[in-house]
Amino acid sequence: MSPHIPLDLVSFEAVEVVDETDAALLCVVRGEEHWIAKTLAIGSEVRTTGDRGALVIPTWLAREYRLV
Repeated sequence: MSPHIPLDLVSFEAVEVVDETDAALLCVVRGEEHWIAKTLAIGSEVRTTGDRGALVIPTWLAREYRLV
């Protein structure tokens, strides 16, 4: 059995999904487009092209994209 590893998450409001692939969402976050793997959009309101709402991602990814 794998140990449970908690993730540090951050949420962004008013995110819009403008495109997607089978594996990722192209999200507009704070006026910039970022590809987010669907597997990393944990608990997000946005799930498909045209959605607008909260995007929840790991803090490490938000740091990588310089969002925090």
